[in-house]
Amino acid sequence: MRVERVLREFVEECKKRFGENLVSVVLFGSRVKGYASEFSDYDVLIIAKDLPDIKERLDLVSSIEDKIFEKYRIKISSILLEPEEIFEPINPLLFGVLTGHKVLFGREKFNENLSKAKKWIDKMDPVYFEGGREWRIKDLI
Repeated sequence: MRVERVLREFVEECKKRFGENLVSVVLFGSRVKGYASEFSDYDVLIIAKDLPDIKERLDLVSSIEDKIFEKYRIKISSILLEPEEIFEPINPLLFGVLTGHKVLFGREKFNENLSKAKKWIDKMDPVYFEGGREWRIKDLI
């Protein structure tokens, strides 16, 4: 499948860019949940260690996104976070990711970090709402 090849290439470019600091690459959003339109982008969460200031992060992935778009005309929108930024308590992005995701790289590390977050998720029992649906987050992990 063409999209699978594009996503593999995106992951390979992330490996080159972040090296050993790359923890996980996770596809999430409408493409995974099954309600994407033909114009929907591919939402990707990149988890890496030792990242620069938030303002500088955009430059780290925009060249990869641009390269993929120029080559395949497929739009990837990335969010770049450190592990503690996504797995810390009360990050609604994590809740959205958990409602539908596919780990493209680093499944073991993603699950390891998720198991650490499970303690506070069980305690707080958050509920995520999107598009008229609701999910109890602790039921997703």
